[in-house]
Amino acid sequence: GCTGRTATGIDVSNTQFSSGRRIIAVDPSLIPLGTTGTLTLANGQSFAVVAQDTGGAIRGNKIDVLVASESEARRLGRQSAVLTID
Repeated sequence: GCTGRTATGIDVSNTQFSSGRRIIAVDPSLIPLGTTGTLTLANGQSFAVVAQDTGGAIRGNKIDVLVASESEARRLGRQSAVLTID
């Protein structure tokens, strides 16, 4: 699982959520931190998200979904997704 804090200061040692939404990492030059929306994955799964983090590899139209484990990250893998902003 993840440890540490997001760019907005949320301790993610024991959670993947903020205010009931999954935490995502974004490029803040495109999606401001704090933005909420719905992320729909290529397999049709969708969930409420909030942009609370950034990352070194997150540039442009990339989004990173915070997950609880390496196995979940491998299960999700890299895929196309659509972010609908609230």
